[in-house]
Order: sequence, then C-alpha cells, then structure tokens
Amino acid sequence: MRERSHRGRGRLGGIRLRVARRALAVAAIGIFIGALGVANSLQNALNSAWEIPFARRPGFPWSELRSAGLIIVIGVGFIGTTIISGIAAGAGRILPGAGSSVLFYAVSMVLNFGLFWLGFRVGTASEITWRQLWPGAAISAVVWQVLQAFGSYFISHQLAHASPLYGIFSLVLGLIAWLYLQAQLTLYAIEINVVRSYRLWPRSVAPPPYTEQDRRAFELYVEKRRDQSDIAVGGGGEDDREKTSG
Repeated sequence: MRERSHRGRGRLGGIRLRVARRALAVAAIGIFIGALGVANSLQNALNSAWEIPFARRPGFPWSELRSAGLIIVIGVGFIGTTIISGIAAGAGRILPGAGSSVLFYAVSMVLNFGLFWLGFRVGTASEITWRQLWPGAAISAVVWQVLQAFGSYFISHQLAHASPLYGIFSLVLGLIAWLYLQAQLTLYAIEINVVRSYRLWPRSVAPPPYTEQDRRAFELYVEKRRDQSDIAVGGGGEDDREKTSG
C-alpha cells in the first residue's frame, strides 16, 4: 500500500511539474509577443520622429527581426545595467569609501549609453547614420542612470520598513510612473537628435513671424511627406504661402 501511495504521489508530482512547465512556456511566449509589440511601437516612434516615409522604413521580415533584436540585446542589457545600479546603491555599505559606488555608476552609465546608441540604430531606418544618433543616446543614458539611482534609493530606503501590502502598491505605482517618465524623456532625446541634425533651432514660439528654421522645418516636412498629402508651406503669412501638391 505504501509503495502504491508513493507511486501515486510521484505521478501526481510529475503531472504538476509538466503543467507548470507548459504554463511557464505559454507565459514566456505571451511576454515575448507583448514585448514585440512594444519594440514595433519604438521603431514607429523613432522613424516618425525622423519623418521617414513608410515606403523607406524596414518592412517584413526585417522590421520583426529588428524588434526581436531590440528585445533580446537591448532588453537583457538594460536588465544588467539595472542590476549594476542596484549594486552601486549598496556598494558603499559593502566596500569602504565612496569610490566603489561611483565606479559602479560610471560603468552602468557607459553601458547605458552603448545600449541606447545601439537601440536607436536598430530601431531607425538605415538612412540615419550613427553620428546623428549619439547625442540623444548620451542624454538618454544620463536620464536612465539618474532614474535607476533614484529607483534603487527609493526601494532600499523608503520601502524597507513599509508593510507588505503598502509596499506592493507603492512599487507597482512607482514602476508605472518610472517607465512613463523614462519613455517621455527618451522621446525628447530623440527629438534633440532630429533638431541638431537638421539644424532646426531656434524656432518661433508663437508664429508669425517665422524664423529661417521654421521655413526649413516646413520644407523638410513637405519633402518627406510629399507622397502622402498636400501641405501648405511658407513663412510670411497668407500672401507668401505656396500650395505644394503631393
């Protein structure tokens, strides 16, 4: 009887293990599909910022391969830099002196810069060069590092003595706010790349009058969207605006 009981328990345990493995595989596939959608949205945002027409953007299957590269390389890399930032936050209590924390933060920032630069390159059409992408990557790396350091401090100091329920809610809400802020600031960094590359600054705050950069921006917009719609361009008012046909 005991042997039968042990055999039954062993079979039940094997069934549970197989079910758990299948559930884990399904969850991993679902996460990857969701991440693929996020990567596709990132590609669209990058190419839209540079006003790349849809006809010149990477199509199937290259777009999906780029998205997969963003998930595997960039995603894993950012997880690594986040771990390094967490180590840097506690390095001062483990290693003597403040130099250890600074060293870890410096390494994390350099890696962040490389990952952002690579991510911008993979997610943008090939007509945009590496040189045009590095300023935004540097700004994004600094912003990311500051947010990582703040997040590590918040978790280690502010949530250390919180109740489990309060801590979970604070962590989830803080993570949502952290991701939103990071995404918004990264888009600003991408726009800085565009403005710097095409020399679209200074712009008029409340036109008219229009600046030379305003006219340049309108001309670029028409040039890159010529095959999509009719756009009025010009800079002096009603009399000097031209109707450009697509």
